This record gives sequence, C-alpha cells and structure tokens, in this order.
Amino acid sequence: MYLYNNVKRPGIRIICKVSANAVYIMLTMHDRDKARLYLRQLMQSSPASPKTYQLRALMAEQDGKPGEAIALYESALKGNPGDLVSIQSLNEIYVRQKMWGRSASLLKCALVSYPNEPYLLEKLGTLLVTCPDKGQRNYREGLAYSQRAFINKASTPEITFMAGRSIAEAYAALGDKNNALIYLNHVLTMAESQHVPGEIREELRSRINQLRE
Repeated sequence: MYLYNNVKRPGIRIICKVSANAVYIMLTMHDRDKARLYLRQLMQSSPASPKTYQLRALMAEQDGKPGEAIALYESALKGNPGDLVSIQSLNEIYVRQKMWGRSASLLKCALVSYPNEPYLLEKLGTLLVTCPDKGQRNYREGLAYSQRAFINKASTPEITFMAGRSIAEAYAALGDKNNALIYLNHVLTMAESQHVPGEIREELRSRINQLRE
C-alpha cells in the first residue's frame, strides 16, 4: 500500500498541474469551452486545492459573477494565504464592487507576509488616501504606505507614478501644500516622459494650479 501510494501521488500532482496550465492557456486563447473541460478535470482530480479554487474564481469572474468569484478566491487564500495572484485578483474585485473595507483588510494582511511588495503598498496607500468612502480614509497611514512604494527599488514606473500622486494628495489633505506641489510636479514630469495620456497630464496641471491659488 505504501509503494502504491508513493507512485500514485506524483502522478496526480502532474495531472493537476497539466490541467491547471491547460485552463490558463485555453482562457488566454479565448477557448472557453476547452477551458471548462480542463477545469472539470481539475475539479475531479483535486477539488479542494487552492489552484482549483483560483481557476474556478477566474472563470466565474470572466462569466460576470463577482460574488461567486469572491467566495472562490477567498477559499483559495484559505489554503494558500501567500498567493499573490489570488490576492491581487481578489483585491481588484473588491475595488470594483466598492468593498473598500475588505480591500483594506486584505492588503494589510498580505503585507504581513510581503512587507515590501510594491503592488500591495501602493494599492493600500492609494485606497487610504483617495477612497470614495471618506470614512475609510486615513491620510497619515496612506502617506506612509505610498512613500514606501514610491522609494521601493522594485516598483514599476506605473506604481511609482500612482504612489507619487497619492503622496501629493495626502500632503494636500494634511495642509502641506508645499510638499504636495513638489510631488505633483515630479509626477507631472514622469507623466510627460512616460507619455501618459493627455487627459491625465491635464488633470495634474489643473491640480497644481488649484494648489497654487
């Protein structure tokens, strides 16, 4: 029995890995019928694995079922709390569904495991500074997270840009117009060098003029 199990388990793992990869590939190729076929195979061979929950969530998300996708991503994270793909995907749905509190909680929990992850720092900082629900805002805390993302060497230009905007808005909200203008001008320079869409550059110029008044 021991030898039989020892041989069989690697085979199951290989089947699961192949099925999971196939689901991703079929979704990338927009072949949803085949994606569903491979997903059914994965659900039969490994129904409770975090990867199965994650792929089911992705399929539900693409089917326009955000509530189901949320439940599945949350199940995936119970089995694998450190999976950044599930964390990012779940956070994006939370934001689209205006579930600000759950987004903040998810990002803070993730930062315990990934304290220097630029995506997490920027998203949490921006949320705390610009959240449409003003009751969720915390400018000082958001400023701290945004600054950590801004100076992080691993940050992409997009993350640095977004973090810089959040830093400027945090300073403005705290009454420090000088620092707000310093960061807004820096961000505008970045926007011009990176060919950011014209409407965004105009928004930055308008905000700079507003703070100068």
